[in-house]
Amino acid sequence: MNAATAGKIAIAVILSLASLSQVFAATINVDSDCTLLDAINEANNSSADTECEDGDDADANAGEDGHDTIVIPAGNAPYVVDDYAKRIPVISTKITINGNGTTIDGNDGDMRGRRPPSREARQLLAVQTGADLTINSLTITNGGCHPLPPRYQRCRGPAIQIYDGVKLTLNNSVVSNSNNQSGSTGGAIAAYGGTSALRTSLTIVGSSIFGNTNDVGGGGGIYIGSGVDFVMRGSSVYNNRVTGSGGGIRFYNPNTYSDSGLTGSLTISNSSIFGNTNDVGGGGGIHFEGNSAEKSSISLSHVTITGNASNTQ
Repeated sequence: MNAATAGKIAIAVILSLASLSQVFAATINVDSDCTLLDAINEANNSSADTECEDGDDADANAGEDGHDTIVIPAGNAPYVVDDYAKRIPVISTKITINGNGTTIDGNDGDMRGRRPPSREARQLLAVQTGADLTINSLTITNGGCHPLPPRYQRCRGPAIQIYDGVKLTLNNSVVSNSNNQSGSTGGAIAAYGGTSALRTSLTIVGSSIFGNTNDVGGGGGIYIGSGVDFVMRGSSVYNNRVTGSGGGIRFYNPNTYSDSGLTGSLTISNSSIFGNTNDVGGGGGIHFEGNSAEKSSISLSHVTITGNASNTQ
């Protein structure tokens, strides 16, 4: 085989691979026939019985090369989770949500309808082990839930919770006004390393985390546990409140919820952390906590931390 023939074959192989990569990705448009709930179900499971575009068959399991993109049109009415039947499905594969400035409203966890007795009210947005979720230009608000009456409304977690190998990226988005009264960590977002060697990744770029509360835990805005790589760039965490530790952010290493033994990393640049409150003490803006035997990577560059309050009395 001469060099020219070999070169043509190589080019053909590259083009074929490029075509396959395009096949292994689907765009699912939210419209009058395809709700956000249906679109996520279709992305999670390409054989879901919906009126949406078909999801990516090659992405039946998280971690494959293909992924689906869900597009919510600009000006779309907020998706309000005011009924148990409208809860956001757990993200289980690789999904990108392009929000175009629209809103998911958790309605403070106040959902109509009779839930099965064995099911608890969970996070507004939960991501399954090993899944990969990218959120672009979306507002997630009023997550969490109120624990009364406990027989019908038991709380479990913040607005967004990830763990055990999940990759979550927030671009130009907002997580606001969520209230976690469950006794667990995080008002807006909680990220855990899990119980395996899988590392969890949380990246926040050009986004705002504000007005969130955590009544009985750590991290009024964001909670970061061990085995989590947390990166925040060009973003702000402000006006969050906690009764615990870390009004804005709590970085806890080691994480008592994990037996993985993994250390965490925290990298924040060109960001602001301000106006956050800790009602009992232990860091108004950021609270770092760890074991002296554990070594974490912590980097703050061009970060403004101001106007935070911690009540140590």
